[in-house]
Amino acid sequence: MLSAELRLLGGELGLERAEGGALKGFAADAAYYAVGIAPTPEAKAAVEETLDRVFSVLEPHISSTVYPNFTERPSRPEALFGAAWARLVEVKSTWDPRNVIRSNHPVLS
Repeated sequence: MLSAELRLLGGELGLERAEGGALKGFAADAAYYAVGIAPTPEAKAAVEETLDRVFSVLEPHISSTVYPNFTERPSRPEALFGAAWARLVEVKSTWDPRNVIRSNHPVLS
């Protein structure tokens, strides 16, 4: 693992605002982010093993929601978008039925 961060949240990010978009706020005290360099399959396996160990230690403190900007691994849509998930699927189905617009966290029905 190259770097690990524990960022304190709150402030503007913690305020729920009606005009806030898909995620109107984020109810958590901190966010954890880690990164590693994986130029080979062996290095990738070592980084993922280290991340798994760190996440298992943090598990008791992890929120049921995750911050999409800090999420590299596949996650449950409800954890990423909460109550906004159903609306995002509706908008995506209406305006992009052929899935032309894509993201790291796909909005698929």
